Amino acid sequence: MVAIVQAGDDVARFTADTAAYTGKPERTIQRDATRAKALGSDLDRVAGTSLDKDAELDALAAMPAEEPPFCYSSQMG
Repeated sequence: MVAIVQAGDDVARFTADTAAYTGKPERTIQRDATRAKALGSDLDRVAGTSLDKDAELDALAAMPAEEPPFCYSSQMG
Protein backbone atom coordinates (compact mmCIF):
# COMPACT_ATOMS: atom_id res chain seq x y z
CA MET A 1 0.00 0.00 0.00
CA VAL A 2 1.30 3.47 -0.91
CA ALA A 3 0.86 6.29 1.58
CA ILE A 4 -0.39 9.54 0.13
CA VAL A 5 1.24 12.59 1.70
CA GLN A 6 -0.69 15.83 1.46
CA ALA A 7 0.90 19.27 1.48
CA GLY A 8 -0.53 19.94 4.93
CA ASP A 9 1.28 16.90 6.25
CA ASP A 10 4.57 18.24 4.91
CA VAL A 11 3.98 21.62 6.57
CA ALA A 12 3.06 20.01 9.88
CA ARG A 13 6.16 17.85 9.75
CA PHE A 14 8.36 20.86 8.88
CA THR A 15 7.07 22.96 11.76
CA ALA A 16 7.31 20.09 14.24
CA ASP A 17 10.84 19.18 13.12
CA THR A 18 12.00 22.81 13.15
CA ALA A 19 10.49 23.38 16.59
CA ALA A 20 12.25 20.32 17.96
CA TYR A 21 15.56 21.36 16.40
CA THR A 22 15.43 25.01 17.53
CA GLY A 23 13.72 24.52 20.88
CA LYS A 24 11.09 27.12 19.95
CA PRO A 25 7.38 26.41 20.31
CA GLU A 26 5.83 24.92 17.18
CA ARG A 27 3.25 27.73 17.08
CA THR A 28 6.11 30.26 16.79
CA ILE A 29 7.51 28.37 13.81
CA GLN A 30 4.05 28.23 12.24
CA ARG A 31 3.59 32.01 12.62
CA ASP A 32 7.03 32.70 11.16
CA ALA A 33 6.37 30.42 8.19
CA THR A 34 3.00 32.06 7.58
CA ARG A 35 4.60 35.52 7.62
CA ALA A 36 7.36 34.42 5.26
CA LYS A 37 4.86 32.95 2.81
CA ALA A 38 2.67 36.08 2.89
CA LEU A 39 5.55 38.55 2.51
CA GLY A 40 7.65 36.65 0.00
CA SER A 41 10.62 38.67 -1.24
CA ASP A 42 9.49 41.74 0.75
CA LEU A 43 10.63 39.93 3.87
CA ASP A 44 14.25 40.45 2.81
CA ARG A 45 13.59 44.16 2.38
CA VAL A 46 12.35 44.67 5.94
CA ALA A 47 14.87 42.43 7.71
CA GLY A 48 16.91 44.48 10.14
CA THR A 49 14.67 47.57 9.83
CA SER A 50 12.20 49.07 12.27
CA LEU A 51 9.54 46.94 10.56
CA ASP A 52 11.28 43.72 11.58
CA LYS A 53 8.93 43.12 14.51
CA ASP A 54 6.12 40.58 14.85
CA ALA A 55 3.29 43.15 14.84
CA GLU A 56 4.75 45.08 11.91
CA LEU A 57 5.33 41.91 9.87
CA ASP A 58 1.75 40.83 10.54
CA ALA A 59 0.47 44.24 9.39
CA LEU A 60 2.56 44.06 6.21
CA ALA A 61 1.34 40.54 5.51
CA ALA A 62 -2.27 41.70 5.91
CA MET A 63 -1.89 44.47 3.32
CA PRO A 64 -3.63 43.88 -0.01
CA ALA A 65 -1.16 42.84 -2.69
CA GLU A 66 -2.14 45.70 -4.99
CA GLU A 67 -1.05 48.38 -2.50
CA PRO A 68 2.49 49.62 -3.06
CA PRO A 69 4.68 48.39 -0.23
CA PHE A 70 5.56 51.27 2.03
CA CYS A 71 8.38 49.25 3.50
CA TYR A 72 10.83 50.35 0.82
CA SER A 73 11.01 53.90 2.17
CA SER A 74 11.48 52.63 5.73
CA GLN A 75 14.77 51.01 4.76
CA MET A 76 16.44 54.41 4.87
CA GLY A 77 15.93 54.92 8.56
